[in-house]
Amino acid sequence: MFFKNERIDNLGDIKIKTPTNNEFDLLCHLAAEFDLDTREMKKNQFLVAVDNDVLIGFGRIIQHPECREFCTLGIVEHDRNKGVGSKLIKEIIKKATQPFYLACIIPRYFESFGFRIVSEFPKEMQTKLDYCNDALSVNDTYVVMQLHASANLNAVLT
Repeated sequence: MFFKNERIDNLGDIKIKTPTNNEFDLLCHLAAEFDLDTREMKKNQFLVAVDNDVLIGFGRIIQHPECREFCTLGIVEHDRNKGVGSKLIKEIIKKATQPFYLACIIPRYFESFGFRIVSEFPKEMQTKLDYCNDALSVNDTYVVMQLHASANLNAVLT
């Protein structure tokens, strides 16, 4: 692989940016490897986290007619649990417009960023929920969450 193994000591050194063509090719491979939603991926939908020009994470915003969807979040395994995902999520939230949704199996994690489980949501999110439950190889239950409007500012300040 193309990854480094040393620990990230300073999250300030991590850059969040739009991907290059090579980074997009790599994140497409990783998204498939991580069994994430790889349908109709486009480079302009993504932000990537890089450390010393090495891709360590990525996240995606899809514009639907009725909402925006946050999805395809991946952090390379040896850089997980180091704050990379949090930094990437906060940058993605800065770009979020309302309404902003996601489907996930780890709602407690996303609650800390201002997302709340909802039972009513746009049809695009029902399609996503059906896809996740039917096509992805995860045994956990998926839920749909919405970012509350006040959370945009709170998430980026903490």
